[in-house]
Amino acid sequence: MFYLSLVKLRHTAFLLLLLTLFLLPGCDDEDGNITGVGDNGDENGDEIQEPEPEPVATWVQQDSELPYEVILNGVSFRDELNGWAVGTGQVQGVALHTTDGGASWEQLSETSNGNKYSLRDVEYLPSGLAVAVSFEGYLQYRSDGEMNWQVLEFEEIREEFEEGSMRFQAAYALDDDYWWIAGAAVSFSEESGYVIRPLILHTGDGGENWEIQFDPNQTELYNHLLDIYFVDDEYGWAVGSHGNRLHTIDGGVTWEVDVGATVPHLMQEYEDLHSITFINTSTGWMAGNGGVIAHTTNGGASWDIQMEVDSSHPGRLFNSIHFTDHDHGWAVGIDANEDGIIFRTTDGGSEWKMEDSGFGMAERYQSVVFLNPDTGWVVGRKIQSGEPMPFILHRSMVIPGILQQ
Repeated sequence: MFYLSLVKLRHTAFLLLLLTLFLLPGCDDEDGNITGVGDNGDENGDEIQEPEPEPVATWVQQDSELPYEVILNGVSFRDELNGWAVGTGQVQGVALHTTDGGASWEQLSETSNGNKYSLRDVEYLPSGLAVAVSFEGYLQYRSDGEMNWQVLEFEEIREEFEEGSMRFQAAYALDDDYWWIAGAAVSFSEESGYVIRPLILHTGDGGENWEIQFDPNQTELYNHLLDIYFVDDEYGWAVGSHGNRLHTIDGGVTWEVDVGATVPHLMQEYEDLHSITFINTSTGWMAGNGGVIAHTTNGGASWDIQMEVDSSHPGRLFNSIHFTDHDHGWAVGIDANEDGIIFRTTDGGSEWKMEDSGFGMAERYQSVVFLNPDTGWVVGRKIQSGEPMPFILHRSMVIPGILQQ
């Protein structure tokens, strides 16, 4: 009896062992060792690598600690970490600097003669030189590591005009030596009252010496120039009020005037061109009032309309347009109800699509810059509790689940 019980016990244990081996996630290898096949391994016991999540385009707001009552008008980055944004405060100009891609901003607005200017545009060069211009007709510049901005007041040039008044709207710095300023000179007479005419200034030695390249005393045009762009030290363009455009192929020694009537009929109805950009001597874009975007492939000899006026948004306008290559471009501004708008193209402007940043309400987007098709910044202002506040957006490609500032 005892012997039979022992046999049954051994038989039961053997069956349990077989069942355990059967349920184990693996099998014996040639050496008799059990190899596992689990959730993270294959039949050979190797760990299966989970596929990396694809990065997605993400907009983040970067202005949480900036001063109140500021309108930002211009932005420029020399790389993915270092940038400047400039604008206007209640009683002084504002210059904000970042060295971490916009995660934090430091106000570095002090100049060599105070801080009282309304800054409209800024250029930031790879060398670390920043150049900014003010509506009051002053230029200020500084290099990385310097304490204050140095200010140029253009006293001798002001004497060329009856009222001595200049208004700067835009700057373009090709390198540390070649800079251009676009804006207007203001004169007054009893007969005509105040007269505003376009003005372009140029330096070829980093601001030591300046010349008037487009002389308001020698033209019948009446307008501000609102933007200027050069692709090299010879080819450049400027645009402004009343649809007027200027073009040079000799570095600004001479400028050809292209009046608004030479552009397609849709452009004639909308007075101001706010922004122009080129990627080479032939291919460029310009944008402005009415939400119109025009494109040229022959250096501006002719223009085609890429975005027509939307009758449901008659008050739309673009303040800034920027391309990183033939295909990828951005245009920012405001809609009819003054909400911020961002448009993007990935095919050179054949199709423009509105980009949803997740923000955009009660904002006014003033300027856009992108370093590559995926990484860029937009600046402007927003209204909070009835007061204007600075607004900075940053777009980049982010892997889901990884925190971005």
